[in-house]
Amino acid sequence: MAKANIAQWDTTAGSNTDINDISLAENVMKPPAVNNAFRETMAQIAQWTSEGTIASATTCDIGAQDEEFLNVTGTTTITSFGTVRAGTKRTLLFAGALTITHNGTSLILASGENFVTAAGDILTFISEGGGNWRQLVDSSRLAKDGANIGSVTERGTFLSNIGAGVLSGFRNKIINGDFVVNVNNAAATLQKYVIDRWYHDWNGSGIAPTVSRQNHTPGQTAVPGNPSFFLRMDQGSAPSGQSASKLLQRIEDAGTLAGETATFTIYLKAAANLTLPGLYIIQNFGAGGGTGSKVVVASSLSLTTSWQKFTFTVDVPSVTGGLLGSETWLEYGIDLPLNSTWTIDISHASLVSGDATGETDAFAARHIQQEVAMCQRYFQTIYGEERWDLASTSENNMYTIAHPTKMRTTPSSSVRSQIVTVNIADYTLSPRDATSSALSITGGAVGGAQLQAVFNLDSEL
Repeated sequence: MAKANIAQWDTTAGSNTDINDISLAENVMKPPAVNNAFRETMAQIAQWTSEGTIASATTCDIGAQDEEFLNVTGTTTITSFGTVRAGTKRTLLFAGALTITHNGTSLILASGENFVTAAGDILTFISEGGGNWRQLVDSSRLAKDGANIGSVTERGTFLSNIGAGVLSGFRNKIINGDFVVNVNNAAATLQKYVIDRWYHDWNGSGIAPTVSRQNHTPGQTAVPGNPSFFLRMDQGSAPSGQSASKLLQRIEDAGTLAGETATFTIYLKAAANLTLPGLYIIQNFGAGGGTGSKVVVASSLSLTTSWQKFTFTVDVPSVTGGLLGSETWLEYGIDLPLNSTWTIDISHASLVSGDATGETDAFAARHIQQEVAMCQRYFQTIYGEERWDLASTSENNMYTIAHPTKMRTTPSSSVRSQIVTVNIADYTLSPRDATSSALSITGGAVGGAQLQAVFNLDSEL
C-alpha cells in the first residue's frame, strides 16, 4: 500500500518500501527520487501537523484523515471513528452540538455514557486498534450538573466539591439530615417539630409516636458516611381515624430546585417488615400563593429489619406563572403507615440537584458548626441571667441578648426552662428582630434578686 500519510507508515523500517508511490526499494532508487522522497516526507509531516476538516457521520473515519487536528462539522450522531492502527491519536474541535455514542469496547468515553458536544468543545482520542478508540482528554465546558464530567462516582465528587457553590456541603438541600442537632424537640402537641428542622404532621385519635434520636453502631457500613445518629419513630399503640401521618422538612423557598431533576435519597429500616406508603415533595407558595400539586417520588416501599437505601429521581415542578406569597417552601416528606403500630428508623436524608442515583453517597456532609448555624436560623435557645439588689419594690431591669445566629425572621419566644428565680415578680423575653431580644425582669421586694432561665426562639416555617 502506498504510504500516503503518516498514519500509513510502518513501525518496521524494512516495510517502508515507498512513500506515496516513490520507491524506496534497495538498489532501485535513483538520485532524483531521493529528493522527491525527502520532499514527500516533509509534506506528509507538515500535513499531519496542520488542521483538517471532517464532516460528522455515523462512522466518522478520523483515522483516514491526514491531519492530527480536525475540525468536526455537522450534527450527525457518531458511533464509530473507523479503523486505524493502535496508537494513532486525533484531537477534535467540534463546531456544534452532536452526540458521540459511548461503547464500552469500540468508543470508550471518559464519562462512561453518551456525550453531547457544544461549539468549541475539544476532545482527544487514541486508537486501540481493530476499530476501537478511547477518549484521552475532555477539555469541554463543565456542565452545571456535571453531566459530562468523568464517571458517575467522579461526578458525585465533582458536584460535592465544586458544583454546589463556595462550600461543598450546600449541595444537599436537607438540613440536619443526619440528625446531629437535637434542640427543637420540646413541643408537647401532636403536630410538632420532633428534632431540628423535622416536623411530624399527624391527625386522628390516639397517641402520637414516640420519637427519639438513636446512636448508630460505630463502624457500621450499611449507611455510608459514618453518621453518628438516626431517628427512631415508634407508634406503640394504633391510632384511629387517621388520614395523615408524615415526617417532613420544609426547605425554605418554593423555588428551590424548581424546574430541575433532583435526587431524593433516604435510608430506612423497621422493627418488622412493613410497607411504607411513600415519599413525596410538594411546593407551598405561602400566604396568598396556595399549594402546588403533590409529586409522588415513590410509593409502597418494602422496609425490612436491615438498613436499605432508597434513592429516586424526581422532576421538581417549575414555579413559572405561579403566585408566590410570603413564607414559601419545598416540602420533602415521608408518608408513614396509618392506623397501625410500627417502628421505623430513618437516616442520612438528602435532596440534591441532578441524577445522583448512581452515586455511592450524594449526602455531602457539612461541618457540625455549619449544621448548627443552619438549624439556628429557624430555632435556637438563649440563656438569660441577672442578679441585682432591688432598691425598691417592683423595680424593673432590662437588657439585650444577641441571638447566636441571625434568624429567618423575628421569632416567637417561650420559656424552655426556669432554673433559678429569687425575689422575681415577673420576667418576659421580647424578640426585637431576627438578631436580638430584650429580657425584661421585674423584681419583688427590696433586696437581692436573681433570675436564670432558658428561652426558645422559633422562626420555623
